Amino acid sequence: MGMLDWILPARLNKSDLARRIAAGSRASVWQRIAPRAGLLTSLPETRGYIQARAKSVVRGKLASVVPGPRRLSAADQRQTLTLALAMVTEQFSGPMLHTQPAVTTLRRAA
Repeated sequence: MGMLDWILPARLNKSDLARRIAAGSRASVWQRIAPRAGLLTSLPETRGYIQARAKSVVRGKLASVVPGPRRLSAADQRQTLTLALAMVTEQFSGPMLHTQPAVTTLRRAA
């Protein structure tokens, strides 16, 4: 089997790679979306906001997770990024709707 491993390239498990990317980018994504926590009113609005803010973080994480000389094809990159972005969006969309706003409004004297 060792000879076959040398001849044939290892298959990429995109879902495992996407899971690693999502796990590694959670803290950075939360820092970007936390100021709006509790202020978004609908699920589609929340998902769109999370995806827009998380896209650059997830893309940056892909470069650090993929092993050295091994490169992904454009199609594999697209699929992996889509999976990772969906995982991050699903993780944060519920808590974002149910979190109390971090910003307090100023009270005005009568």
